[in-house]
Amino acid sequence: MQQALDALEEGLTSKQWRELITALREKLAQPEQEPVAWKWKERVNDEFDHWVVTASEPPPYAIETHPLYTAPRQWQGLTKKEFLAAVDGLEDLEDCWVAIEAKLKEKNG
Repeated sequence: MQQALDALEEGLTSKQWRELITALREKLAQPEQEPVAWKWKERVNDEFDHWVVTASEPPPYAIETHPLYTAPRQWQGLTKKEFLAAVDGLEDLEDCWVAIEAKLKEKNG
């Protein structure tokens, strides 16, 4: 969405608009993320509020609730320097493929 906002402010070529539209459609097609935990507030002894974090949804008596999500991991590609270092000295296409795959696995765990 930030890309779309930037595009509206800056103005883009028609090719850049198509790329942006494709990226937005891909993002919207992804399933909505489910909470991994919940933070909720309960009243204790009618005197003060107490925050609780649980893996299950809050009970009906919760005063305030907030779903908690994991941050999506951002894919890390190879820089030109990393790519060239990974394939340096390799001549066989299959060896290059294996070296690039290994480097990407190393970066993205």
